[in-house]
Amino acid sequence: MFKTTHNLPFLTRPWKAPFKIGDETYIQFKVGTVTGVYFTDTQNYNILAVVNDKEGNGHFSDTLEWFEQSCRRDKMGLVFLELINNDFEKHLIEKHGFKRHRKVDLIKNFT
Repeated sequence: MFKTTHNLPFLTRPWKAPFKIGDETYIQFKVGTVTGVYFTDTQNYNILAVVNDKEGNGHFSDTLEWFEQSCRRDKMGLVFLELINNDFEKHLIEKHGFKRHRKVDLIKNFT
C-alpha cells in the first residue's frame, strides 16, 4: 500500500463547477490541509486549483506524492493550469522539477 511522508490519505469527491468550464469531470481532493480541484484527460492529471490552509506542515509535499504516484502508475503528466502566483510557480520549477507548458501552465512528465 502506498504511503506518503506524513501518512495522509487522498480523499476525493465529485465537484460541480459554479460556472461552465469545458466538458471535463472535475474532482475535488483533500490531503491533510491541502484542498483543490483536478480533472484528467488522455495524457495528464490537470490541477485547476490548490490551496494549503496551513503552510509549512508538509501536506503539499504529500499531495504531490499522491499525484506523482498516480502519474507514474498511469504513465501520464502532472499539469498545474493557469498559474498566477509567481512564487508558487517558482517553487514548483525549482523544488519539484516542473517545466513550462504552454504559456501559463507547468508540467512534470511521468510517461
